[in-house]
Amino acid sequence: MNLDQFEALMPIKNHLDENASLDGVMFETYGDELEFVKKQDPKHIWTYCEEDDILFFSQGFHVVNRLGYVIMELPYDGDCTTVSASDLSLF
Repeated sequence: MNLDQFEALMPIKNHLDENASLDGVMFETYGDELEFVKKQDPKHIWTYCEEDDILFFSQGFHVVNRLGYVIMELPYDGDCTTVSASDLSLF
């Protein structure tokens, strides 16, 4: 997946925290924000992860190595399951 394809999914703003990370689109891994994420269709969720000092987004709801979540307006049904955070100027 390239940058244009990722941005085309249109990340939504975190309406629960006006100071959310990633330019206001990251949802936290606890509390009301996590409860909101859990209610979303998994095809709209991307988990922001770190592993071996590498930041990336993984499609779907994950709990291992997670830093937070991004919810997209549009679902993703493609084959790509991860996107390198360094490739994205969006955040």
